[in-house]
Amino acid sequence: MISSGRMKQLLKVWLPPIVVDSARAVLKATPRPVKDEGFQECECLGLRWRLDMASCISRSMVATGVWERDTTNVVLDLVKPGMQVLAVGANFGYYALLMAQRVGRGGHVWAFEPTLKFREQLNWHVKTNGFADIVTIVPFGLSDSVESVTIEIMSQSASLHFPPNLPRIGSEVIDLKPLDTVASELGIEKIDFIQMDIDGHEAAFLRGATQTLRSNLPPIAMEFAQSCLHFAGSDVREVAALLREVGYDICSEKTLKPYKHEIEFLLECGNFDRYSNAVAMRRERNGVPR
Repeated sequence: MISSGRMKQLLKVWLPPIVVDSARAVLKATPRPVKDEGFQECECLGLRWRLDMASCISRSMVATGVWERDTTNVVLDLVKPGMQVLAVGANFGYYALLMAQRVGRGGHVWAFEPTLKFREQLNWHVKTNGFADIVTIVPFGLSDSVESVTIEIMSQSASLHFPPNLPRIGSEVIDLKPLDTVASELGIEKIDFIQMDIDGHEAAFLRGATQTLRSNLPPIAMEFAQSCLHFAGSDVREVAALLREVGYDICSEKTLKPYKHEIEFLLECGNFDRYSNAVAMRRERNGVPR
């Protein structure tokens, strides 16, 4: 095995700059050992957290200082001071707090989290970091109809559409509403950015938010969970089609450029063995992905 010191020497000798930069980033981000139970308080990305270490999100934050590095970079790059933004499926608040930090006192974050389990953690993080006047915690989920349903909960997330092989730790009855019917009553006059992670319920969200999205066309940083979509009776192609109908291109989160062909999108986002993130951006040309 090559030591980190020897690796650094080799990097100086024969690798091109782009590879050197990537390798150095990996060396700097070597994960630290972390526990996998109980709660741990820490500071990450300039924010204070109380993390449930049973969650892989929490363990990544403690070990590497970040969760979903590419998506985090998208949020930090696209969310600006004064923006009005949504966190749909806010969980304990990782992206909601990053966005609150970015928009500042002149902006606002609406964090939709229907489960009591994660909403309690979200509330702690919002108050502890002094964002109570910037973040509105909304206690229901977004869908295409008004209804109450039972959601299943894992240690790191909750979904209406988990595959049967994933371990659950409980369930709750939650409320769902369409964004198109609640935006005005929540005081959402415009939307500049959306971060969305709702584990297979994306198609229902889009059907219930069509009018609001068409009038704003904000960038949407979103997760594609093909396995959850499958058990929702949907798939990534349907979600992509709904986004295109509204007026979006689907873009790589690494480049923020549209996928040139559908196969590129499917290879990135259509896998049953992992979840992937992409960004929906206002369409600049027709037929992408194609």
